[in-house]
Amino acid sequence: MRAMLYSKCVSVSTWVCGVILCVRVWFYYSKILAMLMILLCMNVP
Repeated sequence: MRAMLYSKCVSVSTWVCGVILCVRVWFYYSKILAMLMILLCMNVP
């Protein structure tokens, strides 16, 4: 019983870490894309 509970906790924490990592990577790339868009817009005459 305890082993089952432990494995469930590990899988849930792994899933949560994966989601947090995906969100952080997405925010990071969206920031870079926004900066690139601003630079492109400024360069267009």
